[in-house]
Amino acid sequence: MNFTIENPDYLLLILPLGLLILFLTLKQSKSVKWILEKVSPRFRKDLTVYNLNSLNVQFFLYFFMGVLLCFGYANPIKDSEQEVEVRDKGTIIFALDGSLSMLAGDTSKNPITKLKPYDRFAMAQDFASDIVDLFPDYKYGLITFSGETSVHSMPISNPIEIKKLIRTSLVHNF
Repeated sequence: MNFTIENPDYLLLILPLGLLILFLTLKQSKSVKWILEKVSPRFRKDLTVYNLNSLNVQFFLYFFMGVLLCFGYANPIKDSEQEVEVRDKGTIIFALDGSLSMLAGDTSKNPITKLKPYDRFAMAQDFASDIVDLFPDYKYGLITFSGETSVHSMPISNPIEIKKLIRTSLVHNF
């Protein structure tokens, strides 16, 4: 089993993480020991719920979670030999959010046309039209939703008709 690590620099974070956890464990152990020695047993529960074993277990779990986080950021990728099947024809159903929040103007430029859409809904329409242009042999359907679902078209194989439906669909509130 071969695997590669895309960002190995993140694995170096395990060292300072280990030192931090060790420092915190020693510091907290000292505090817990002081409480166990100096405080009456009936008042201990007001100051701490830890004993030395539970403290060590807790910091071990923190260290383990940190190591897993470092491995996650390092992005290990398992090499595979599996081929991805590319179909000549398929069916895509576009589900566009037709709620009023889609009228917000916080959009970015379209990577193909380099134009900035007016709102989120126009951006979604542009994206759907670009998909139709990329795969003209597929069947396409269109659904919008805003509280309730509205089916505009069952899957059809006419790319011009589906692009017209995408362009003419509007934001709605049922």
